[in-house]
Amino acid sequence: MTGYFTSNTNKPFFVFDDLHSKDDVEAALNEFKAIIRPLMRRDETGGTDQKNAKACFLSDVYLYYETSPCFNITRKYFDPSFLNDLAKHHWLFQALQQHQMSEAMQYIYYEQSDNYGAHYDSTLFTFLWWMAPKSIVGGDLILDDKDKIDFRHNRVVLFPIQMKHEITPVSCDDDGRYCVSNFLNLTGG
Repeated sequence: MTGYFTSNTNKPFFVFDDLHSKDDVEAALNEFKAIIRPLMRRDETGGTDQKNAKACFLSDVYLYYETSPCFNITRKYFDPSFLNDLAKHHWLFQALQQHQMSEAMQYIYYEQSDNYGAHYDSTLFTFLWWMAPKSIVGGDLILDDKDKIDFRHNRVVLFPIQMKHEITPVSCDDDGRYCVSNFLNLTGG
């Protein structure tokens, strides 16, 4: 399903399958299990009261972001050739090339029956990187109440501001659904 898409409401979004290497996924899952999951909580993690999952922000865990494997792995989102490819598809994504961006990163873990109700992010762009070491059912992304993007291990979805979105309930045995969310905003010139 990798590629550029336009939603039923004519908003652009991207889906990337296997953007990250197997080694990167393994490093990210190890970070989640050893460092991040013990620090996650269900309350006071930003977002809306629609979130029914455990979460924490990068800044809750690391003083020096570059010590986080997930932070380093997601630097590829800012690679000039990657950004150039995005900008070729829709003018909106040129902002990622032409402006400095600020970033917040959130780790989210979905267990049995967890979901994230319909909401809007207060950012210009959102990257979602999904992982699940074992098979799960659900955990799909619904954009603008119409477009369903099925959950897939090692899938990245990028969408712009003003796309209402939600994550459907997850069904899993013992190990759930992991998500690294990168929220980008303009900082200037």
